Amino acid sequence: LTAFGFLIVFQKIEIWGSKAALIFAHALIVLPYVHLIVLNGLQQIDANIFYAAKSLQATPTQIYWHVVLPLLKTYIWGALFFGIVLSLNEYVY
Repeated sequence: LTAFGFLIVFQKIEIWGSKAALIFAHALIVLPYVHLIVLNGLQQIDANIFYAAKSLQATPTQIYWHVVLPLLKTYIWGALFFGIVLSLNEYVY
């Protein structure tokens, strides 16, 4: 059903059969799962860590790069591998 919808849309915008259409379709299928995995990682972070970083005069950019991303690294890698497996499963079958 999803493939039929992609077929109709991609034919209308004339990108049917291209690599860009394939990548876009697979990214769109996998995106909700990746989002849930990373969101779960964000919910696991204790809010006191952000307050501690702010009390040490960290800017929001520094908090993002030096606090949030390192804590989410395992979730991001897990989401990446899960997305690759789902995408390959959709492509092969």
